Amino acid sequence: MSTLKVDNIQNRVGTGAPTLTYGATIPSGQDLSVGGDLTVTGNLTVSGTTTTVNTTNTTIQDSLLELNTGATGSNSNDLGLIFERGSDINVAFIWDESADKFTLGTTSAVGSATGDLTLAATGTLVANLEGSQSGGSVSATTITGSSDMNIGSGKLFVDQSESSVGVLTSAPGFPASHGAGTDTVANVGLDICFSGAGTANDVPHISLYIGADSGSGGTSTRTDNAQKEFRIASPHYHNEHLPVIFAMAENLNTENRLYIGGNTGSCTTPTSISFKVNSSTTVISSSNDSQLLLKGVQAHTGGATNYGRLELKNSSFSEGDEGNYTTDASGVIQFDLAKSTCFVRRITGTVTNFDLRNVDDANSRVHTATFFFTCASDRTITASSGVNVNGTAMTLRFPGGGDQTIKANKINIITIIIHTDSGGNHRAFATLVDDL
Repeated sequence: MSTLKVDNIQNRVGTGAPTLTYGATIPSGQDLSVGGDLTVTGNLTVSGTTTTVNTTNTTIQDSLLELNTGATGSNSNDLGLIFERGSDINVAFIWDESADKFTLGTTSAVGSATGDLTLAATGTLVANLEGSQSGGSVSATTITGSSDMNIGSGKLFVDQSESSVGVLTSAPGFPASHGAGTDTVANVGLDICFSGAGTANDVPHISLYIGADSGSGGTSTRTDNAQKEFRIASPHYHNEHLPVIFAMAENLNTENRLYIGGNTGSCTTPTSISFKVNSSTTVISSSNDSQLLLKGVQAHTGGATNYGRLELKNSSFSEGDEGNYTTDASGVIQFDLAKSTCFVRRITGTVTNFDLRNVDDANSRVHTATFFFTCASDRTITASSGVNVNGTAMTLRFPGGGDQTIKANKINIITIIIHTDSGGNHRAFATLVDDL
């Protein structure tokens, strides 16, 4: 007999493992226990709703795992992995269906949970990330990147290619290099915009703290306890030129200094600073010109050594002092109006010419100089060609015309007004007070 069909086998007959040629069916409600290894050479199909695998290690040859197989229509379940932690709260890495985002954290849910899972706390992911950050916050000790960084759609922009930083702008606006030759790259561009006058305690919303040790170019440290400095510069009117420094502060352990001037290094180039004043209660000009002018060491026609002065334009006032009461003079007397506009001389002979140097003789300008004279005997002041203005001879126009006499043993005051009209024509007007 080659084939034996038995409906129920309770005891094994003979040796070796039995072979079920036609398969076997285990009735519903009956269990199958395998005490040794189970090898399935064909497909394994499990139709039950729950499959429990109780193993120490599971090895899966598949390169892809599919969760939620057979789902149809709109999905309402979160998908992912839940890790059982015994007495500690579970953790999960899931696809949050309601947020359309992957998320991880702690949860009280277990593997049989369905629907929208609740995470008790967001977990921390330690990894190297690539791509763009959208939403949320980033907390890190160091952020390193090889390309531009844009935070808050231009609120803070780091331009990696131009080594510049923009605040409230995504275009710091610095070309890679200003000009040619020795022109240098603009290392940092900082554009700050904020409105308001400060807090209730008068603390400004914007504080700018700039400074480094003095010394050779390129230093960026603050280790010297005796000296610091910083510079404030304005972009050059020509886009391809270096910025123009107009103020430099140097703080020493003995004093603080503020330099006003041009040049890109030490404010050594002459400069002129204008303060525009336009108000119904202050002096203004018809041309809306600056009123208060602060001039540094600056060259004008007719002189070489020039000093600073403070001038109130369009009001015929410019004041300084030079000389002393024992300075003797006669003939051609030279006065440098870049140094001062108030002078004292003791006259010992006829004054043939006032040689005025560094007069501000621009169009529509008025420059005033006052002279205090004493003499032991009467002396003559020549009117015809009696004044040189920046090297140009002209007549002194006294009231009544002609030469004038300064009186002995008196304080004589001569005021000379140099007026230049809008066409560039010069006149020298003078008054003499000789009875003081």
